[in-house]
Amino acid sequence: MLHIIRQFKYRCLVFCAHLVFAQCVCTDVSMHLTCNSAALMRRIFSKFDKDGNGTLDRKELQNATRLLGDHFSDEDIGILMEILDKDHSNTIDMEEFIQAFMNKRR
Repeated sequence: MLHIIRQFKYRCLVFCAHLVFAQCVCTDVSMHLTCNSAALMRRIFSKFDKDGNGTLDRKELQNATRLLGDHFSDEDIGILMEILDKDHSNTIDMEEFIQAFMNKRR
């Protein structure tokens, strides 16, 4: 189960690095990610939140993993939802998404 969240976190961080380089925000990506990781996670979340309602549902999470280059199974998406959805609302809000990345790496 932990490999799923690790893989998703890794892909999101790679996506962050691409955003940073694409917009020439900072030449030292590791420093930028450390200093502004919550801001970057907000930007990534917004890209994944296709309907703009402030939450990610299963379909948006599945699409996010595909955008990141992975094809998680329905079972893996269920596990990822279970890990990230702390309030059991069947959606992931921005705070839950950011907290997953701000906590110590697993």
